[in-house]
Amino acid sequence: MQTIFCSREINGKEKRNPASMQIANAIIAAYKPESIVEMNEAIKSVCGPMFKAILKGEMENHLGYESNSKLENNY
Repeated sequence: MQTIFCSREINGKEKRNPASMQIANAIIAAYKPESIVEMNEAIKSVCGPMFKAILKGEMENHLGYESNSKLENNY
């Protein structure tokens, strides 16, 4: 599969983010996808745990305590 180049537009010009390019190329090297479906699965595998951690952190922040905490909670 071809190398992916992540980019963003700044002042009308496209700028490539070297960190994004490194991550994308590392995913490709590790998963060796040969189709769009395989690339999609690789991205889900990599991003899924990250999104789960973000959502857990948001919920704990909203609640004011860790979701599995055994401590008494003041409402």
